[in-house]
Amino acid sequence: MNSLLELGNWPIWVMGWPAITLSIVCAAAGLVLRSNRFMVAGAVIAMPFCWYLAMNPGIWRFIAPVIAFLYFIGAFALSRGQRGFALILLLPFVMVAAWLATQLGRH
Repeated sequence: MNSLLELGNWPIWVMGWPAITLSIVCAAAGLVLRSNRFMVAGAVIAMPFCWYLAMNPGIWRFIAPVIAFLYFIGAFALSRGQRGFALILLLPFVMVAAWLATQLGRH
């Protein structure tokens, strides 16, 4: 019986779509509530996914760390009251996740 709740499936929860979704939800909550703590939580949750992307060959090796860095800078911008700038800095992560979803949906 193979279930997502089994102990051996922890990478799916840490680096997969549940973590990506939770990260985006935390960031959205941070932006709406103007709380950088939620945004930092979202950035921390996104780190394993970005790390996984950085281990892939090609351009992802360079893009993924930048995306993670921008996410944390967005949390800092939110702490300074710059909600629009924080949203702009979150967009690369959301765009990569959306692009990846479309690529997986095609196969």
